[in-house]
Order: sequence, then C-alpha cells, then structure tokens
Amino acid sequence: MTTSSLWRAFGGLLLVVGGALAGDPPRIDATWLQRVKTEGAEALARYQRAENGIESRQLCRGLQFRGDATQATLEFTTIELQVTLGDSMLDQMDIVFPDPKRRPMCKLLCRNERYSFVLRRKDPTASHFLDQMAELPELAFTDQIRSSAAIRPIVALISLLDAIAGKEGGRLIRLEAVPGTNRIRAEYHTTVMFNPPNKETLHNDCELDPHSNWRCVSQQVTGTTRKYAIKDTYGYEVDGLSYPKSSRYEMPPKGNKPGYIEETDFEYVRRTTRSRADFYLTTFGFPEPPGIVPPSRPTPTYVWLLLGAGGFGAIALACRWLLKRRAKVALPPPVPPTA
Repeated sequence: MTTSSLWRAFGGLLLVVGGALAGDPPRIDATWLQRVKTEGAEALARYQRAENGIESRQLCRGLQFRGDATQATLEFTTIELQVTLGDSMLDQMDIVFPDPKRRPMCKLLCRNERYSFVLRRKDPTASHFLDQMAELPELAFTDQIRSSAAIRPIVALISLLDAIAGKEGGRLIRLEAVPGTNRIRAEYHTTVMFNPPNKETLHNDCELDPHSNWRCVSQQVTGTTRKYAIKDTYGYEVDGLSYPKSSRYEMPPKGNKPGYIEETDFEYVRRTTRSRADFYLTTFGFPEPPGIVPPSRPTPTYVWLLLGAGGFGAIALACRWLLKRRAKVALPPPVPPTA
C-alpha cells in the first residue's frame, strides 16, 4: 500500500470518527423509506384531490409575548372561513382584539374563474365594502388561498418527500419507527425562501401516522432565524381522510423577535355545499364587472323534494277522483216504487 493510500484511509477513518462524535449517524430504515416513497406519495395524492371541495371554519386564539407567555404584548381572536372549489377559493377572516384601542381587521379574499376581489368591513357586524377587484391574474396573492384544515395533515409529508428526492438541497437524516407507537419519526433538512432571494436551511423533526394516510401528528422546525412547533389533534373525517379538530402552533422568542402561540379549534371540516356562483360579487350584494354573468345556481335539493311531494299529491287526488267517478257510473238506476 502506498503512502498516499494510507493517508486517504486514515483521513476516511477520521471523518467517520468525527461524524460519530458530532452526532448520531443517519438512521434510515430501508423498509420505511420504501413505504413513504410509495404509500406516502399515494396518501399525499389522495389528500390533494380531496382538497378540492373542502370547507372549514375555525376559531383561533393568538398570543404574542416577550420573555414568557405571561408577558403578552398582543392578543387577538380570529374567526376564519375557508372554502376551495375547483379554481374558486374563499378566505374570510375577522380578527378582533380585547384591547378596545385596536380596531378589528376584517377581510374577505375571493377568487373565481374570471376575477379576484377583496372585501373589507370595519367590524364583524358591519357590511362589507369592495376594496379591490381585478381580472386574473392581477391579484396574485389570492392564488395562495388554501384551507389550513386541508393542508395541515400533509405539510410535513410534502417537505419529507422533497427531502428524500433531494429537492433544493433537501436531505434525509432519520426515518424509523417510534417505539411503542404506530408512528414513524423523520428528521430531514429542507431549504426554503422566506425573504427572496435569501434562502434558509431548516431542520425538520416530525412524527407521522402511516396507519392514517401518513397524517402529520407533530412537527418541530429549527432554522437560523426561526424555530416553531406544531401539534395537531384529529377528530374529523372526509372521504376516509383525517382532518384536525384542534391545533397548536408555538414559536419561542428569539433575539429581538417576540414569541407567538396560536391555538386553533376547528368548528367543522366538511364537503362544501356551495356552487361556483357563490364566489362571485353578486353573492355579496355587489354588481358584476361589465360583460361578466355569474354561472347559474343549481336547483336546491329541497326544491326537488317539494316538487316531488307535490307531484305525488296531485297523482293521489287524481286517482281518488277517478275512483269516485267509477263508483257513480257503476251504481244501478233507482227502481220506482210499485203501486
């Protein structure tokens, strides 16, 4: 063996030892890796298909603080309604503050096949006024409207699959079963762009439930400028898929940045009964832009039921009338009395 070969071997040994001393070596279970690449990808596709037509309403309590959570610098409550239906999306958000000096923030973002618009109001009891309206794709931010209830179960799964595929410098570190549970633990790095063009590498540590369509149970994310944790509790089911009933988001203070806690209770997560016409200005009492006619609304089910009941009633009356008429025809003529 040559001297250079010996040095290369020694250098490799140092790297292995150094890596072991720096932290645990990657622990990736090959079976789970194959399952998340197949079953996980299939579950993600099911959730993404189901997202079309989801409607949710939630109550969120937010607290911004410095030091610890008892030193609140800002408190607020948000009532939010979110609906997606094909290319149509709606997000109505009413934020109110216990401090009477702070004015409520009430905004409705909506998008349909033709245009996007923003409605505002001074408080949750007031009427909306039209703030912005533009044909697509002018109000580009409305493209980002997504139901938080529909996306929460798969946020970690999306980034995990990206890390496995090595997208944007992603790297898988750990993938193994959590002892005594039906869950798996995944650790991985992802690169995101919070403030373009600046990128930040995030360390993700999450638990997923492969027996319930790989839904995310908890997630901890640590980066250079941010650190936060999310824990979801499930209680709703739509088309065989699980959705959260409550959620907690927590971000500790860091440097000059305050901490933040957000607790969300979902009032419902369900299939929407709205039609495409419900995403047009006419629905909110405003005129449509020139040349645009909203799609017609489908006839409500109760109208068809009433019409059906009326039809059966008419048939019953007709049959009764016919029976009475036949009875009269069948009667023999009266016999005159004999002397």
